[in-house]
Amino acid sequence: MRVIAEALKKAKAEIKALKFENEKLKNQNDSLALRDKADEAKALAARTRDEADSVAASLTQVTDSAREASYVHRLAL
Repeated sequence: MRVIAEALKKAKAEIKALKFENEKLKNQNDSLALRDKADEAKALAARTRDEADSVAASLTQVTDSAREASYVHRLAL
């Protein structure tokens, strides 16, 4: 009986240690997932910023062209 009790005690201790290790690994995994999401958000922000810069450059060209056309139109009058 004593041997069985000792084996059961060791098994319970091992299960407790494994549960603790499992919880620690879950927390690390959650941390990595959050870091991945943050990296994705940063990449999206950079792409959005690049697109906004591109649109701003296009609008500048259109504005300059409109300004020039208006100037030519005034000269023609």
